[in-house]
Amino acid sequence: MESKSIFKKLFLQPNCTYQLSLFRLATKQEISQLAGNNKNIKAMFEITSQPNGHFEDLHGLAIIELNTADDAMDFSGSMNVRSVESTFLRVESEASLELSQDKYYEFFAAWLKPGKEHLLKEFFVASEPIKQNYGRPVPQIKVEFETTHGEQSDIKTFSPHLSGIVEWNDESDVYQLLQHPDFYDKAAPLFEKAILRMEMILGKII
Repeated sequence: MESKSIFKKLFLQPNCTYQLSLFRLATKQEISQLAGNNKNIKAMFEITSQPNGHFEDLHGLAIIELNTADDAMDFSGSMNVRSVESTFLRVESEASLELSQDKYYEFFAAWLKPGKEHLLKEFFVASEPIKQNYGRPVPQIKVEFETTHGEQSDIKTFSPHLSGIVEWNDESDVYQLLQHPDFYDKAAPLFEKAILRMEMILGKII
């Protein structure tokens, strides 16, 4: 029997391009209205916090299915959208995500320092046992993306080297892991040496 906590199933196909857009709206209450206005919006998240990164005052995150990045959705005509920044992504293989209303979802985007890829691998090795034993449910990577590029010069874009979606049991778990002494001492230094810029955006499916 299907779990009642599953709110939406999201199917990602390797032959599609996905526009991931970050919104600043006139009011936060308009997120649901925006989500219902276009059938190509496959999932909409209300942003609850940003543990790390340079983006400010975000309200929503949308995943939009496109044929190619050149078909990008332009939200400039929407009266409710104050600003939007987008990235264009693909998946290497078919992915199916079950998104639950009682979970929190992190979108991460990372830019690597040149020649430091090996340190990122060391970070993942060092952080894994910490994630397994920090006292809360282990966060689950639901999907990893590859960045692709479009030619829409009128759309503000960002292009990370790495990006994906992680499922967390609760928003507070993110901060508990990041502040764990072992993570701070053993994993964080490797991360800082490998990563030039990191965006962490947390939200709930709506």
